[in-house]
Parts: sequence; C-alpha cells; structure tokens
Amino acid sequence: MRRFFLAALAAFSLAPFLAAPAAQAAPVWSYVWIESLLSGHCVAVQDAVPGSQPVKVTPCADANYQLWDVLLVSSGKYTVRNTGSGLCLAAQGGALGSPIVQVACGAGSAQLWYLSGSGNHFSIRNVSTGRCMNAQSGPNGSPVLQANCPGVTNPNYALLF
Repeated sequence: MRRFFLAALAAFSLAPFLAAPAAQAAPVWSYVWIESLLSGHCVAVQDAVPGSQPVKVTPCADANYQLWDVLLVSSGKYTVRNTGSGLCLAAQGGALGSPIVQVACGAGSAQLWYLSGSGNHFSIRNVSTGRCMNAQSGPNGSPVLQANCPGVTNPNYALLF
C-alpha cells in the first residue's frame, strides 16, 4: 500500500512538468506592414510600454516598430502583435473615435480582430467593439482610432510583405 501511495504521489507531483506545453498560435502573416490605404502610411507603435500611447501612422520604413505578426487565434479571429515590442493591438474603450493601443498579449476580446477583404486588402474590425481601425489621411503621427466599418467592398488597409 505504501509503494502505491508513493508512486501515485510521485506521478501526481510530476504531472505539471510532464504535460505538453500549451500550443501557441503560429503567425498567419509574419513581419508585415499594415498600410493605411487612406494615408499611405503604416501603423506603428511609439514605444514598448503597454497602453502608453495610441498606435499611430508614420511613413512606412523597414523598422520593427512598424512590423507585425498576424496570428490566427480561432475561426476568423486574429491577434496582431508588434515584432519590436511583442505587444498586441487592442481597442481601448468602445466609443467612436477611441484609440487603438498596444497591450500585453492575452485572451481579452479587445485584442481580437476580424480581417474582412481579399488578397492583401482588409478592413480590420475589433471583435469586442465591432468598430474598425481607422487611420485618417492626416499628417505623420496621426493616431489610429476606432470608426464605423467601411465594409468588405471598401477595405482600408493593406498587409504588405
């Protein structure tokens, strides 16, 4: 009986270490620029601090702060992770004109996005708010905000490889 108890205790104690690691989503698209078709600029992060600044558009450049991995999380839902900061895009609040920010990647629905379109042209709609990422055709450094979605027939972003 004692041998059985010790064997059971050892197996139970080691179970967390022997379990297979949780699967991580593999990028569907890696190291892509997200170019606004309205401004011709690319979505960029200001720094690597979660939630500190709204995501902005700046002239497209070969720099980590503008490169993104798009990861399929579940059927039709994606997270968008910056390759430089390792943080994910999220809708902050749900009101029209609320900013898009970067946050630590996790399971929140504010970090999940639908990509509607074809080829490399998409509308990028937040699962939680139902609003789309929108970068106005303003000057360099304009924030990316939440707006009403333009629809599948009028995508507002291109993923550039």
